[in-house]
Amino acid sequence: MKQIGVLLMTPEEALVEAATTGQLDWIDRLLDDLGWVVPHELATETLVAAAANNHLEVVEVLVAEKAAEAAAENRHLDVVRCLVTRVMNPKWYLSAAWIYLAIRPVLGGAAGNGHLRVVEFMVEHARQNDYARMYSRDKALEKAFSGGNQEMVEFLSHLDCFGWDVNSAFEAAIRCDDSNLAEIIYNAYPRIEKGGD
Repeated sequence: MKQIGVLLMTPEEALVEAATTGQLDWIDRLLDDLGWVVPHELATETLVAAAANNHLEVVEVLVAEKAAEAAAENRHLDVVRCLVTRVMNPKWYLSAAWIYLAIRPVLGGAAGNGHLRVVEFMVEHARQNDYARMYSRDKALEKAFSGGNQEMVEFLSHLDCFGWDVNSAFEAAIRCDDSNLAEIIYNAYPRIEKGGD
C-alpha cells in the first residue's frame, strides 16, 4: 500500500519523502525531473526532513550543491574549493557519476558568468576524480556563449575530454549574434564531438 502512495505523490512530496528516508538516488532523480530548480520553501522543507531524520549525507549534499553553485556564479573560488573538496568528498558518493550529478551546476554557473578560475578548478577536479567524460552533452559551453565571454568559450572548446552539447552552444552563439564566438564553436565542433564519444 505504501508503494501506491509513493506513486501517487507529486514530485515535491516525493522529494520530501526521499529526504525523510535518506534516499540520495531518489533525490537525485527527482531533482533531475525538477530541472534542479527547487523553490526556497521546498528546499527548506526537504532539508529539514533530512535533518530531522538524521540523514547527514542528504543534508550535506543538499546544502553543498546549492551553496557551491551560488559560490561559482559569484566567483568565490575559495568557497567552491572548500565545498567541492571537503563537503562533496568522493568517498561519500557511490561513483564518479554521483560526484558529477552533485556538482554539475557548479561548472555551468561559473562558465555562464565568465569566472575562468572557478571553471579551471572544476575542470581539474573532474579530471582528478574521473568524471570529466560525464560532461558529455552538458550545457556549460552554451552557458559560456550566452554569457558572451570569448575567453571562456575558447577555454571550454579546447577541452578534448569534455563532450559539450555543441548544438545548443552553436545556437547560443547565433542568438548572441557574435560571429567570433560562432566561428570558435564551428572550428571546435569536430574535436569536441570526437572527444565526447
